[in-house]
Amino acid sequence: MSTNGVGRRRWSLAWIGVATGFLALPGGVSADCDVVAKAFITKTVISQNSSLKESFDQFIYEADFSTHDDAIKAGISVGVPVYGVPLQVGSTFDRTTKDAWRHDYEGKTHSTRSLDENFHLLSESVSRAALNAWLECVAIQKEGDAGGLSARISEVTPELLILEVGWSPAQGQNGTPKLTADLVVSGATVIAPASSPLVKNAKLKRGYASNRVMLTRDRKDAVGVTLTTTMGTASAALRPHPESPQIKTFTADPASIDADNTTRLTWDVANAKGATLDGVNVAVAGSQSVTPATDHAYVLAVTGDGGSDQRTVRVTVKPAVTVSNLKIEFRTADDDKDDNTGLDVRIANVTSYTQTANERFPDPGVKTKDMTPSSVPLVQLRGCQLWITISPAGHDTWKFDFTLSGDRSDGGKFSYSNPLRVILSDGNPKALFALP
Repeated sequence: MSTNGVGRRRWSLAWIGVATGFLALPGGVSADCDVVAKAFITKTVISQNSSLKESFDQFIYEADFSTHDDAIKAGISVGVPVYGVPLQVGSTFDRTTKDAWRHDYEGKTHSTRSLDENFHLLSESVSRAALNAWLECVAIQKEGDAGGLSARISEVTPELLILEVGWSPAQGQNGTPKLTADLVVSGATVIAPASSPLVKNAKLKRGYASNRVMLTRDRKDAVGVTLTTTMGTASAALRPHPESPQIKTFTADPASIDADNTTRLTWDVANAKGATLDGVNVAVAGSQSVTPATDHAYVLAVTGDGGSDQRTVRVTVKPAVTVSNLKIEFRTADDDKDDNTGLDVRIANVTSYTQTANERFPDPGVKTKDMTPSSVPLVQLRGCQLWITISPAGHDTWKFDFTLSGDRSDGGKFSYSNPLRVILSDGNPKALFALP
């Protein structure tokens, strides 16, 4: 908001004080400002605005104060809870209590806001008149004590700006400054210039409140203002407003998966410095594989100098499919299996069939055998190896084809058939097949 370091420090103290319902004034500021604050601003408290509380918690977490006096010196008033304990002069934070507060904070999802974003949150919660009254008081005390002219430009929105010119007499200085020329403005346009208090021959009033004009600009333009008076010149500048972060695309491929399967989330963003996926830090531009157990809406949030953006993509998880009545059908052709030739069918660690008594598979003929267990999850069958093994008592050759089949719980059919004739013998007793 301010164009100098001193100003930025004052803004930070302003939002902390107002957000907590107390006000700690910057060093050297008159107690008159405290009166202004208590009269207008102290009704705004943390409990009334969760965003302000979140910003305040972020501040004290990052500050990591060791003593109550450290927090008080940073601008937080006596009595304001820090790490869950009201501040008292001369006290030290109990390490166990403080660590418990910090551990609880780290377990929550947080939004990262800049100082200016925190100030905007504050200004939305406090009336403009009350805020201006406090800022006016601080400006006179901090900047006006030395006397002279100053100018500042601040954003109401990226396109709407406020130019404020401050003046207070230096020690021994008499008279009032008068503009010797109209404002020189680059990159912006004065709104309603006919009613502007900052025109040639206009006299400046003490402070900032009466020396203001509104400006408009394209957010991409830098703004510069210079005014010349009978007591000197003042200037102010404002950089272009940062481009807002934008999530260009955020997709899940596929958007619908079977249970225990994986989908890939992919995103493309612009003008962002940080990104989180469901509150966990991720690359600003990239992708990530996820395996949700149930339907889930993934939230991608990005932040940058120009604000933030958020988008959601939903992944649907279909219930796990089970295959029941699992059986294998053998169709013998050209050469049978002898009755004393054993047979074993096995899908490793999933299901199997083992011949327990002599049984001939005649040529031609069809034999169907139940697998045990006969009901298994479909995912356990996919990509598995199917072994068919015979154990002849002597010489035996068996020629056949087969189909492994079952009923799917989603109403479909499971079926796998080998496209080629299978030939097993005492010299070649095993055949391996890969299920799709």
